[in-house]
Amino acid sequence: MQKHGSRIVMVHHITGLVFGLVGFVGIYCALNFSAYVTADMEVKHVLKGKHISNFVHEDSGENIDFVNYMLCGIGNRQTSFLIKAGKALA
Repeated sequence: MQKHGSRIVMVHHITGLVFGLVGFVGIYCALNFSAYVTADMEVKHVLKGKHISNFVHEDSGENIDFVNYMLCGIGNRQTSFLIKAGKALA
């Protein structure tokens, strides 16, 4: 009995992990789809302007595709979170 219950718990953990990853990537897919650059060169999530995939990174010169957008977004969000937390603590 004990092994059967632990197997069910493991399946729930794996299913939760898969759903979490799918949701995370799905959110970034939606953000990438709606990321447009306006005339004043600001990235906004509205369907007006030029899509962000038409631009390149200043540092590397690579096109901004989904993977680059997601990695850049993750890096900036973590940094901004840490900076905000540091200001709140100071």
